[in-house]
Order: sequence, then C-alpha cells, then structure tokens
Amino acid sequence: MTVAAPVYSPSLDRLVALLPSPLRPLHGRRSAPLPLPDNIVCFRRTLATELNRPQRGRALHHRFVLILSLATTVTVRMDDRSTRLHAGEGLLVFPFQFHDYIDPDRRKLNWLFITFELLEAQALQPLRFRPFVITPVIRQLAADLITAYLSPGEADLTTLLLTLLLARLRQAKPALRRNQTPQGTSALVN
Repeated sequence: MTVAAPVYSPSLDRLVALLPSPLRPLHGRRSAPLPLPDNIVCFRRTLATELNRPQRGRALHHRFVLILSLATTVTVRMDDRSTRLHAGEGLLVFPFQFHDYIDPDRRKLNWLFITFELLEAQALQPLRFRPFVITPVIRQLAADLITAYLSPGEADLTTLLLTLLLARLRQAKPALRRNQTPQGTSALVN
C-alpha cells in the first residue's frame, strides 16, 4: 500500500509567508457574538409545480428560506417585489415575507432550498431583496453543507457550514438585475 504524498497549495504557502510574527502571541482576534442558525431543513424542488407547496398562493412563515437556483429561471415574488431568479443565482427570503413563485421558463428545474430559524437577523439585512451569484465558493460550501446534512450525527457541522455560507453570501456580489418590478398579476405556478 502506498501513501499519497501530501498536496501543498502554493497559494497557502504564499499566504503563510505574509503572516507577521505576533507582538503578543497570547492575544489574538476575538470573535464577535455569533448567532447560529437552528432547525435547518434542506430539500430540493425538481418541478415548477412543486414550488408553491404545501399550499397554493403566497406563503408566510417564521423561517428564513435560502434558495439556490441550479437550473431554470423562475420569478420569485416577495412582498411587493418580483425578482426574476436565473439559474446560477440565489436569494434569501426573510421570515414573514409573503412569497410565491411564478412564470417558470421550464416545467423541470433544480432548486435547492435551505430553511432555518435565526434569532438575530440583523447581519443578514443586506441580503434582503438582493439576489446573488452562486460563485464556485458558494457552490462548494452548499455541497459541503448538504453532505453534512445527509450524514447522521453531523448537526453541529451542518450549523457551522450554514453559518459560513451565510457569511460568504454577505460578501457575494449581487446578481445583475434585468428586471425587478412591483408585484404583477401573473399566474401562480400550479
């Protein structure tokens, strides 16, 4: 049996070379109070007709809904705004925001939903009504999150990965908006 040689990242080596020698090695960066998401549920939707479940019409509940559109464009209506969410983009719906889905490009889709509760939502306010691009980093974090979610006994890792994903989303560039309009009278997906 042969053991593979460790792989070294040149970028990590360069980054390590940038680190200074600490003046006070016992005093580092302190963490800020970190609100953690709780009661996380991950699921997918593969058909446009599944989007407005469990009921038809506008949903209203106490959970955050993180949407990652992996395939198919659909309009998401939140409160009084309609946003066309394209494949490769995501959106965060806040608790108690009326939301529903209309005008899908195709019947089949591939959307990831991550719903969760969070006591302190202030840090996520910049994401309200702001679609973001699913970058390779965000995509990998989502994949790691789903891997942990599907693994028994990984609830803590799931929570930490969602926390990291939300932190990355706050840094993500907004998706270019082709249109964001007040709510129209288009038919619901049903």
